[in-house]
Amino acid sequence: MPPWLPAAACSFPRCPGRCAPGARFCPQHSTVKARKGFAPPRSSNKAGYDYTWQRLRKMHLNSNPMCIECAKVGIVEPATDVDHRIPISVRPDLRLDMANLDSLCHSHHSQKTRREQSNVRD
Repeated sequence: MPPWLPAAACSFPRCPGRCAPGARFCPQHSTVKARKGFAPPRSSNKAGYDYTWQRLRKMHLNSNPMCIECAKVGIVEPATDVDHRIPISVRPDLRLDMANLDSLCHSHHSQKTRREQSNVRD
């Protein structure tokens, strides 16, 4: 990293500290990997949303452009998200299966995700 770059913000949540160019954490949080409960963000590729998924998602939205949950109550709302009926964490083999996909508006997708995450914690 060139020395003339300004100090970057620390990546630790809610830390106002600055870190050296090229570093992710300030000196106080430089050992953050050892801290319990902090996980670095996963890339979308590692989470299963690679280029192949992005192409499949676009194909699905082109052929199913409306939110299926809104349609059930007579509302016409464009879909913005593609959801896995059976989550990837449960059935990774169905990640790219068109029969396992639903078109949802962002609101309905967020509600479904919250429900699924609360069920996992219970």
